[in-house]
Amino acid sequence: KPLYVTNTLDTILYNFQNLREDKYQIIAIKDYGKNYFYDQGVDKIGFVSDTVDLPGDTLFDFRLFKEDFNFRWERPQYVNDHHIRFPYYGIPEINPIKLVTPVPKKFKTLITKEKNKDTLNFWFPEIEADSLQFELKTKDTIIKTNVVFYRPELDSFYITPVQNNLFDLNDTLRFNSSLPLSKINSKFISLQNKDSVEIPFESSINKNKDLAYLFFKTEPNDKYDIELLPQTFIDFWGSTNDTIKLKLTTKSQDSYGIINIQLNWKIKKQKFILELINDKNEVSKRISKSNLIDLYKFENLNPGNYKVRLIFDENDNQKWDSGNYLKKIQPEKVIYLDEEIELRENWEVNQVFILK
Repeated sequence: KPLYVTNTLDTILYNFQNLREDKYQIIAIKDYGKNYFYDQGVDKIGFVSDTVDLPGDTLFDFRLFKEDFNFRWERPQYVNDHHIRFPYYGIPEINPIKLVTPVPKKFKTLITKEKNKDTLNFWFPEIEADSLQFELKTKDTIIKTNVVFYRPELDSFYITPVQNNLFDLNDTLRFNSSLPLSKINSKFISLQNKDSVEIPFESSINKNKDLAYLFFKTEPNDKYDIELLPQTFIDFWGSTNDTIKLKLTTKSQDSYGIINIQLNWKIKKQKFILELINDKNEVSKRISKSNLIDLYKFENLNPGNYKVRLIFDENDNQKWDSGNYLKKIQPEKVIYLDEEIELRENWEVNQVFILK
């Protein structure tokens, strides 16, 4: 526990008084458990990188962040004769799961990440066995585990369209899959506009094998009839989809708005990610490629209120990275525009974003 504690109460201000002359490490914690301990992955933490020498009056601002968990595996979960879940905390190593049970040469396996969960899914064909043995990789060691087949859960292959009816200009048609996808057969897909003209398209599957994309050019005030016959989507075991029919409609061009963001660097220019956040607190648009004049246009936006934020992407990996207290790594800095931007139909808003 800490030697000295103060509380900001209902403000963001804090104050330590009458401290003896010494060197100090100052840490700020959002202590959700109210136990005066730092609970990794639950509490938020902020720290001053260097020690503080007293006496003297000093003011510090903290960037509170939630650390990634130190990696560890939870107990594997047998689902059924082709699926085992491996829950975990933290960030897994590369190729973290190895099957060590002897299997036939043509025994094909697949590992995917479960949506919105820290879980890896291990997929495999049926096998005459009552358990499978694995080696699970961590940073410093290999854990051996045996997964016993017990009380299987039922599952089935089905495809669910993400969009239906209204379709935004320049959007991508997406389909969620309940089981891993192995193939898309475009010859079983029909896509026509309101004049019954066939529209060219391209299709692909994401790396996690659970989302399919249909790319095609959209026009304002248009309608699209889409039919996906059986054999369009093939899963990891050769099963296919039922017939899917969709009717999509696009809005007029003046139903949307435009936001232009002019970055004004008062500090040294750095690699960044510029994002628009809608009123559902979702990332609506993002730009990570800079230009010479630092003017960035976000087009085809639905009316609403938008927040603007800029992430200083120090390692240029196209995402925000958290910090680590023990390694004394600060999180990547994030700056928000002071005010929200109101956008209405057929508006074009110009906004200067001062970075200092």
